[in-house]
Amino acid sequence: MRHFLIIAFIFLTISSFGQDKYNYVHFNKLTELTGTEYVIASMENRSKIETKNKYLLFINTKNGQTTQIDFPKDASIYKVEQIKIDSLEINKVLVTAKNCKFRRE
Repeated sequence: MRHFLIIAFIFLTISSFGQDKYNYVHFNKLTELTGTEYVIASMENRSKIETKNKYLLFINTKNGQTTQIDFPKDASIYKVEQIKIDSLEINKVLVTAKNCKFRRE
């Protein structure tokens, strides 16, 4: 009887773990924006089957406020870089992304 209970508990544990459908948040390294108090992280909310949404998160390091920039869930964010030219007073963030919608006809 004891062996049957052990096998039953193991089976229940494995089957309940297989049903895990929670959201997982993945983010890359934080990128500091030179000359500002912000850092950027690109983030993805994923389930077991699909990516639910992607966004860039701008984080103010002084007060902790965040600003979220959403992308379509089928987009791919390749590169985030800062363009800063002091002599022209340019300080911009360039995001290289691709929208991957395919049509089959």
